[in-house]
Amino acid sequence: MNRSPSILIVLLSILGVSCKPSGERQVVAPTATGDVLAVVGDERITAADFQKEMSRRSADDRAAGLEQMIRHKTALVQARAAGFDKEPEMVALVEQLIASRFLEARHAAGSRSEPVVSEEEINRFYQNHRDRFQKPESVRAGVIYLRSSARADVEKRGELRERATAILDQARGLDPDAFVMLVRQNSEDQATRYTGGDTGWMRPDDSLPARDAAVVEAAAALRNPGDMAPLLESADGFRIVRLTARQAAGVRPLDEVREAIRYELLQSARAARQNAFFEKLKEGVRIEINEPLLQNLALPDTPSLTKGPLPLPGN
Repeated sequence: MNRSPSILIVLLSILGVSCKPSGERQVVAPTATGDVLAVVGDERITAADFQKEMSRRSADDRAAGLEQMIRHKTALVQARAAGFDKEPEMVALVEQLIASRFLEARHAAGSRSEPVVSEEEINRFYQNHRDRFQKPESVRAGVIYLRSSARADVEKRGELRERATAILDQARGLDPDAFVMLVRQNSEDQATRYTGGDTGWMRPDDSLPARDAAVVEAAAALRNPGDMAPLLESADGFRIVRLTARQAAGVRPLDEVREAIRYELLQSARAARQNAFFEKLKEGVRIEINEPLLQNLALPDTPSLTKGPLPLPGN
């Protein structure tokens, strides 16, 4: 549960949003230092508190500003009187806020800069993990799609087949630009009609739902750009497939994966720094873990108030 540093003030705004003064006021005798503007129960509003509040306001309305602070203090006094500050959830929120502020302060005091990943580290990672950067053989194709209605009779289906066969014959031997024009004139796939029927890169083992398995298989069987597959017929129509590019299997070049490696190494450095920070923080602190209880404890269905260790500020 993420809460801002002013969580208590936000929660205690239940008294209303209007800041107009209301009710009776008592003039408070100043303290010896003369810095108390108001007293609400056991709470005091000092001149410094008031100045800080007014610095956040666009209008110079002293009465309204002080009234808002009085409302907050009144809500705080009443909440404590009702034991609201002792409720487990509220105690956990306050503890989390204290711990977070402590970590922020420690982080600021350390003035730790962002980790830096050198080119040498990137190269070493690339060489040691080349198996991770293997790229499979892939193909790219241009497809002309002719739609057939499920209610089309045998005669209509035959006419569409003849038309598709004629377009396939016309496509053979065309240069790439001429084939693109043929796609624009005939394909009924609006998503690719004006991009030459481009399928994008496809792997022979591609199982993405958006891929037509028959198109992938037909394109993968072709050897050279410009080769045409036999006419593909399915329940929804006909497809004419032309191979536009083939990419052999191999290792992705470093330039292609450099930024991905840099990001991974940067994340690892941040995690190592965070772990070291918390290990240092735990020095001198008595920590005991009831392992049997931990392993056998039933977990709730909903997330708990805090999930995992508190993050290191800036990470």
